[in-house]
Amino acid sequence: MREISTASDSEQVASWITRPQQHPLAIARSTDLAHTSVDLRLPPPSGILKPMSIERWRQFRTKARGMKPSELLREAARRSVEHSRRRRRAAEALYGRPHAAAPERDVRSAIASPLRTCPPSPGLRSPRADGAWIAEHYPDVARRAVDEADRVLEGWLRPFTGEPLKFSEPVAWRTDWVSGREWRLEHFTSLVTFHWDESDIRRVWELNRLQHAVALGRAWAVSGDERYPEAFARQLSSWREANPVEMGPNWSNAMEAGIRIANLIVAFHLMSESPAIASSREFLVRTAIEHGRFIADNLEITHRVTSNHYLCDLAGLLFIGLGLPDIPSSPEWVGFAWPRFLAEVRKQVHPDGVDYEASTAYHRFVLEIVLSVLLLARESGHRVPSDVWRRLEGMSVAHRAMLRPDGTLPLIGDTDDGRFIVWGERPAVDGEYLLTVAAICFENDLFAGGPPSDEAVWLFGSDGIERYREMSAASSPRESQVFPDGGIVSMSGGGTFLLVDVGGHGIGGRGSHDHNDTLSFDLFMSGRTVLTDPGTYVYTADPVWRDRFRQTRWHNTIEIDGEEISPFPPGAIFALGADPSPRILSWTTDERCDVLVADHRGYARLRCPVTHQRTLRLDRTSGVLVIDDELSGTAYHAFTLSLTLDDRCRARLDDSAKAIDPSTIVETEVSDATRSVTIEDAATGQPLVSIRVECDASSAFAVEERFVSRAYGQKHLSTGLTWSGHALFPLRFHTVITPIATAGEVAP
Repeated sequence: MREISTASDSEQVASWITRPQQHPLAIARSTDLAHTSVDLRLPPPSGILKPMSIERWRQFRTKARGMKPSELLREAARRSVEHSRRRRRAAEALYGRPHAAAPERDVRSAIASPLRTCPPSPGLRSPRADGAWIAEHYPDVARRAVDEADRVLEGWLRPFTGEPLKFSEPVAWRTDWVSGREWRLEHFTSLVTFHWDESDIRRVWELNRLQHAVALGRAWAVSGDERYPEAFARQLSSWREANPVEMGPNWSNAMEAGIRIANLIVAFHLMSESPAIASSREFLVRTAIEHGRFIADNLEITHRVTSNHYLCDLAGLLFIGLGLPDIPSSPEWVGFAWPRFLAEVRKQVHPDGVDYEASTAYHRFVLEIVLSVLLLARESGHRVPSDVWRRLEGMSVAHRAMLRPDGTLPLIGDTDDGRFIVWGERPAVDGEYLLTVAAICFENDLFAGGPPSDEAVWLFGSDGIERYREMSAASSPRESQVFPDGGIVSMSGGGTFLLVDVGGHGIGGRGSHDHNDTLSFDLFMSGRTVLTDPGTYVYTADPVWRDRFRQTRWHNTIEIDGEEISPFPPGAIFALGADPSPRILSWTTDERCDVLVADHRGYARLRCPVTHQRTLRLDRTSGVLVIDDELSGTAYHAFTLSLTLDDRCRARLDDSAKAIDPSTIVETEVSDATRSVTIEDAATGQPLVSIRVECDASSAFAVEERFVSRAYGQKHLSTGLTWSGHALFPLRFHTVITPIATAGEVAP
């Protein structure tokens, strides 16, 4: 509830209590709020509407950048309607009747007969029989499911991908376990979500996605142990008690509701044959109806852009509507969400298969969303249009091209470890598990190779795994590929792999999950990651660290005059300035060599404009990478060529007997000499690669303390190498990176 902070507020609320017929909600109810336009222009208590602050004005200006006048008008109209609607919802909750509350007649109708569920995939049509087959033929998969569920029984949960955390009963569902902040049980329309301190709402949301419920379902399917459905019932009851509908941080956006209800429905289906699950039927139905009504009323859509948030909204409605067909509103929600979901896939996934948010991790997340919904739709009898199915296959091709040879995913752009439905615990950078899923899904041996992942076993069962066994021997070698729409180029050969970012800002130029990484690259050489993208670390918990991980200097590219490739708009941690307009000028690949030439004009905004052109040549036999950077211009500029080492590597200057330990770097260490640098394994000291940089002008070599993040909320001390100076442009850099050890020589 909103606090009463002034006398005028108290008087206003008191008048509503003593004369409730004057409250706008009472007026609305008397004329049927759902179908009649009601004037709610009663002056609101102070605190509901406030003058726009300077920071809010800057955020509005950033969001409006590039919008046409007609788009601005439509967006203003939408926001006006949205504001009025939210005021009505708050008033309804104030009087104890939240709009999203489940109508009792709908709940009774759904549970009047045995609750039907739709299997989420072809491998789970008979969960107990399918689980028994897994336990017999893939005991390791079954054991991992049981071990994960047993930890849940003991109170050990794993939000994100770090170490399991012990949660006491009842779980503090609204508390950030790192900072200790507990979000108040206020109506979502007035709740302060971001506090801009060490607290992080993203941590709370991750826990409340309830993805661990699927672990309980998997464990019951392979074991039949009734402890797991009993724990599911306790968890759901505890969550509902701590999170009344529309109240608190876990009702603050529709995306979280969509992910949460999808996982609850899958978990319930996995245990639907259990006698103990009967006690959860009413709770689940009530929860599903509340989530469906909330999502439908709070869709995250604007007239300009949509993102993975809107996809999750629609996915949540589809999982309710298709997964629980006995709910009275299910046909309506499916009829609304299905065509819009298909349209969003066509919109948000480029024709070349790359998600349009300019992030490899969000590409994987969207791939999981689309895959999960389309498999469910097929099981429910819906026909998936061929062009959408091909778009999903294209996403899988792009995902395969992004993966390093060790199956890990370079974290270009943002990552928050987001998963849709979790079929097994994995590190945040793991991406290989989706390949065997794609091989079976599309019957394409391009993705085949190695044993089937846990996800493939669960999703496709005995029939799918049998098909996979037939194609495993025909696995295809890794090839270099270019994805011009998505702005991603993968280059591979001679034991070297690099992923190059040549794309503009994602989401139509807004750059919500983009970084200042244009023409940067992630390098795998000598059997391991050597030069890396720094990752993300955090979002709202620390805006300063947020921008450090997004900044140009921490990426493997060039900074001019100390400026960002795209400026950071003040107060906007999910936006970037003007798009740098990168272009792929040429791309050639053959059995001997890959050559990529690209440029960007991010520095054209400077008083004396500069264009950065980068040429990358990979010898596909030796694995040697040659990089030529050309900086055009006609004035003096400061410049810095920057390289960020993986935290498991360290640098050694070729004329030094001692490697540089990043933990001993107190200040930037500088030398005026052009250096050759050897990168070696930090644990063993084994040399991995040699880096030689030459510059037309005099440059100073420096070693800096940096950090890299492979999972949300985690950062690891690393090393940055820079070559910097001042010179009259044009200017050229010539960099040669040569592998020293082969993959077989590198210690695991």
